[in-house]
Amino acid sequence: MRGIEAQFLALQKGFSELVPQHLLKPFDHKELELIIGGLGKIDLADWKSNTRLKHCAVDSNVVRWFWEAVESFTEERRGRLLQFVTGSTRVPLQGFKALQGGSHAHTHTPRIVHY
Repeated sequence: MRGIEAQFLALQKGFSELVPQHLLKPFDHKELELIIGGLGKIDLADWKSNTRLKHCAVDSNVVRWFWEAVESFTEERRGRLLQFVTGSTRVPLQGFKALQGGSHAHTHTPRIVHY
């Protein structure tokens, strides 16, 4: 922040002039991201191909049901699911393969665990 403090403060001041602070208070940072950035188109084929499964197979009922549910979602619901899983409603420009997960480099996409 120290390297860009002046720029950030100017941005914050300009933003506050356009949008009064009291209108922002009801929202958390994730909701503001969605409001400001909107939803991007989510490529389900990319999401599926970059999802790692633990303890279950791609053709298991649980996995099929999960993807059937996601396919039935509106773009907004898909964005909300993506936000829940990754913390962001947007996919990186490089696609789901660019998301980093836990202790190893792979996706934050849902890890469907079958018990």
